[in-house]
Amino acid sequence: MKLTHLTKIYFPENGGGISQAVETIADGFRGEDQEVICCQGVTGKEKSEDVYNGIPVLRCKQFLNVASTPFSFQFLKEMKERGEEDGVTIYNFPYPLCDIGILFHRYKGKLILWWHCDFVSYKKLAPFYRPFVKHSLKKADMILVSSDGTIDGSDLLPKFREKCVKVPYSISDEHLAEGQAYVQENGFGRGKEGDETIHILFLGRLVWYKGGDILLRAFRRLVDEGNGSYDLTFVGGGPKQDELEALTKELGLEECVRFTGMISEEEKREEIKKSDFLVLPSTSEAESFAIVQIEAMAFGKPVINTRLNSGVPYVSIDGESGITVTPRSEEELLAAIKKLCEDESLRETYGRGAYERVQKEYTRERMIKRLRDGFEKLRGK
Repeated sequence: MKLTHLTKIYFPENGGGISQAVETIADGFRGEDQEVICCQGVTGKEKSEDVYNGIPVLRCKQFLNVASTPFSFQFLKEMKERGEEDGVTIYNFPYPLCDIGILFHRYKGKLILWWHCDFVSYKKLAPFYRPFVKHSLKKADMILVSSDGTIDGSDLLPKFREKCVKVPYSISDEHLAEGQAYVQENGFGRGKEGDETIHILFLGRLVWYKGGDILLRAFRRLVDEGNGSYDLTFVGGGPKQDELEALTKELGLEECVRFTGMISEEEKREEIKKSDFLVLPSTSEAESFAIVQIEAMAFGKPVINTRLNSGVPYVSIDGESGITVTPRSEEELLAAIKKLCEDESLRETYGRGAYERVQKEYTRERMIKRLRDGFEKLRGK
């Protein structure tokens, strides 16, 4: 069975959650014939073939990029020619070029649509894009979703619920093992031993829907109103970094807010270890799951997330592994941060709950088993 993975841009040019999900499948199905087909990250760059982490990758030449969407005639050509009739094509949604290809049946074999997030990023184009998405969902033999919240938060997916298979994302075995070693030595919900400063962590790309500005304003009030020493670290880069750094200066927080920019996985794990808890203040359903939650939870760190109509609040559970607040509510976010800052035993309780939830639900072994079970059902149809 050949697996043909269709995605917009792939590692190392794009290290986001979708690329991580593609890599997880590819890694879990080593031994199978498989290939990733994507676009070059730069317009005009010629088609190339390489191997990333042991998996063949075909990068097609793009001639245009509109609304963060690379367009490529080569991609449409290759997505059909590289597939096989008895294989599986996995479309990592959303990528409008794939929907165009599906409309003209530019694929072979069974079609799996992996719904990573809604297409809220295409607000102005949504009325035009929606019919293409609906057609792709109709043609799909199987739809993968990360949680029930992904289905319930969409106005399209509930109509295709019988096709949906729930496959939550996972973290790498390396990350999991390092987290296990860390909690055995340090316990839950704590940073450095003997450090009186509370270290608050943000993980993720600095983009429009992450709520970084809301977090900074809440943190300014924490520094003013709190009874301790606090710092905040933003791990990750993105188009909003300059704007957030400017807001940090405007709020007078340069001494206690740090921006790391893009760093390695090893460096990211070190930042998680130093933290006391993670804050994910996302404001839009464009945040469909947030793997960063389980990355922090694997090290026994509580999570503050937002009550989005997506998979986000299904990952870290309110009152079990952290606190869930209303999106865009600076007041609720501040209250949640203060609560965790002031209550060490609560951080420990939620940290333990976070760690145990990862061990039960979000290991790579469990994710691959769910995928294999789904693929076997697909083969039998």
